[in-house]
Amino acid sequence: MLIPSCKEVAEQLSENMDKPVTGIRGLRLKLHLWVCRNCRRYHDQMELTSKTIALMGSNKQPSEAVKKDMMERFRDAKTDSGKESAAD
Repeated sequence: MLIPSCKEVAEQLSENMDKPVTGIRGLRLKLHLWVCRNCRRYHDQMELTSKTIALMGSNKQPSEAVKKDMMERFRDAKTDSGKESAAD
């Protein structure tokens, strides 16, 4: 199979947090993220969560840009929830 399933992508994204997925697997992952809006959103949420946890551990406050980005992503997720695209 050329493009991995959403389940495989979720597993690879979790692996990617510890060690980057490279080679053919990395290319397949990027291809899936390019065509699947839901997995892109999941990827973005994982990155945001990781950055937020890192900030919490360092006792730093997020910048205004990070706060704005978080609010926009939450707003977009709320707006998009329940909407399914024909490509997904």
